[in-house]
Amino acid sequence: MASSSKYASLVAEELSLFQDIIALKTELLNAKSDKKNNDHEVRIWRNSVRNFLRLQEGSRITEDITVINYDLRRVAMPAVTLEKSMIKQARETYNRGLRRVESLVRQVTSLTYDDAENIDKVSDELSVAKSVIFSNLSAMTKFVRKINQSPIDRKKMSQTMSILNSYANVPCSNLYSYKVTGKGEKATITFTPNRDVIISLLKRADAMEFYPKIPFNNVSSWADDYAKDTSGRPVTDYVDDIYKELVEAKELFESDPNYWRKDNLKFDFIELPEVPDVEQLIPSANVGMPENVIVELGEYSRGSFQNTYLNVPRINELAYTYNSPSIEFKQPRHSKASEECKSLLLQLTDILNQFGTRRTKKGYSLKIWQSTVRLLQAQDKGYIALNNAFSEFEADVDYIKTWVNSSWYQFGGIPENDNAFNGRGNASKWQGKKWY
Repeated sequence: MASSSKYASLVAEELSLFQDIIALKTELLNAKSDKKNNDHEVRIWRNSVRNFLRLQEGSRITEDITVINYDLRRVAMPAVTLEKSMIKQARETYNRGLRRVESLVRQVTSLTYDDAENIDKVSDELSVAKSVIFSNLSAMTKFVRKINQSPIDRKKMSQTMSILNSYANVPCSNLYSYKVTGKGEKATITFTPNRDVIISLLKRADAMEFYPKIPFNNVSSWADDYAKDTSGRPVTDYVDDIYKELVEAKELFESDPNYWRKDNLKFDFIELPEVPDVEQLIPSANVGMPENVIVELGEYSRGSFQNTYLNVPRINELAYTYNSPSIEFKQPRHSKASEECKSLLLQLTDILNQFGTRRTKKGYSLKIWQSTVRLLQAQDKGYIALNNAFSEFEADVDYIKTWVNSSWYQFGGIPENDNAFNGRGNASKWQGKKWY
């Protein structure tokens, strides 16, 4: 019986893995399709850039303008929404941006109209960018200062403390103390009754200082109990009872911040406007591409496609600067499906290997093992190879599912030559029998 249970369990695992693997097909093929299309775009770009470079041989551009334009493209910053935790890093970013702009102002000022055609416009736009950066830095400072301010509304707190002190029922200004924890809208408060003040007021009441008023008469019946007591208990024996009542009385003011906290304390985030783009310098006529850039682009147009893929950002950066061919293709979909599929296929081969040398007369075990291995190997190949491997795998899966459902007792089928239990089959009699 153990043998039938073991193999039925393995088959159940197989069926589950079949489903999980096939579910990844579309995502895997989409990724391969993207790669195929992008390879085509790389081929087009390589041909275009080689033609472009042939026309650029011998041309030059002022190296200073090349460096300046690189930094000019880095001036712009997008509009951002910042939480408090992000302020420190954002301030560092804006300070770096400010230093960059100040350096660029000096560099642009040092150029002449023989070097670039649009010096005045670039200078004006740098001035605007610098102003926005200053404004954003100032806004962040004010935001942090506002968050760190005391959340206590003095007028509200005075009214609340007056209410709490009134529980003494006699003149008293320090029946409670308070402690604020946290900042802004997240601040909480704790009011604590002053035990020494309670003791003092009870002793003074016992000495008839407040007569006819009775301290704490609105929150405790201690006075009635004290008057009825014939055992000679001191008045201070009632301190704990009064303290407990005062603790309960202050809970409302702790739970509702409207009694003590400032309004409009919600400072979850700050929105900063974008730092605008700055136009790049336009070299004067007859100034071309520097030799080192020609060499660099030539390197990207040779070797494996991976050499081009890894340098696409730089290629497009140069295209923006020198009007050389750019690469525009669909951003490859970042997916873990390939690694997940490999893992599932390896699990499947492990299960198939547990059947050892056993084979059905129809060869299902061998066929599915072979198509599984082919699909595993195709993970690192192209679209066509992967699609073909999936088609073969799915066909074998359909065969084996049909076989299992029709010929395995554990899955509702009837094994051949096993007519026990009125034809339902006997799953325990597997020794010397076929598996279907």
